[in-house]
Amino acid sequence: MKNNKHETITEDNLAIVSVELKILTGDSNRLDEEDLQSVTDKLSSIVGFALDQNLTEETVVQVSQSVIGAVDNILNILESTFETPSSQQVSKDILATISTLTEAIQKASTNNFTYSGSNLVLAVVKVDRRKFPLTAATGGAMDDVIYFLANEGSPSNAAGVTSVSLPEAILPSVSSTNQVISVSVFLLNSPKLFQGNRPSSSSTPSSGDKQNQQPKTTSVVASPILTVTIEETDIKDLPDNESIVFAFPVNQVGLWSHDIHS
Repeated sequence: MKNNKHETITEDNLAIVSVELKILTGDSNRLDEEDLQSVTDKLSSIVGFALDQNLTEETVVQVSQSVIGAVDNILNILESTFETPSSQQVSKDILATISTLTEAIQKASTNNFTYSGSNLVLAVVKVDRRKFPLTAATGGAMDDVIYFLANEGSPSNAAGVTSVSLPEAILPSVSSTNQVISVSVFLLNSPKLFQGNRPSSSSTPSSGDKQNQQPKTTSVVASPILTVTIEETDIKDLPDNESIVFAFPVNQVGLWSHDIHS
């Protein structure tokens, strides 16, 4: 891996390199922090190239399956690998890679793209604007996929369901010429990319200086992370009764975000 990390991405080797990375990351026990950085850099280069080039839909879908599969594999690496100061930037780069990947898929593909793995679920879809209000949900009996409910309320009362509801009030923010709206929903079951640095033993005040020192604390995420992206949309000032609503299982407190790509 270390010998190939500077390999230039081209249209000829794009698919091959992405498959190789998926295979390489399949044995997560062999990856150390340096390998993680190298793989992340290469994945970032791949999705950046895919976004900038006019590639065929078939190529983008093939590469996307490999890239998101590699990210899924990366999340099997020991949690301690993500807790060092240098790995914090790696985590941010992986999340940026996923964001760029969904944008590349929406740009190149006329069909829906879905991926379901052990650590994450991704749905990149085209939705007819007449389907709004729209709810995207996962969990319960459909634990391994993201499914969409048109013109229905949130299924948040169902056991184990995580969902996001997009109101009809979004539509005026979308170009009136767009009958089809590009929506991406990403559920991350592993919190590893959001872990802060663990406090070290030196953070505990000494017995002679307790009044002047405060022990360091760290925030640890222990819940699903749900993100929804609506491409080419600038959403502002939604009515209080038509807001974007995220719902998580009763026994979980989740993190959520919504991204607007204009």
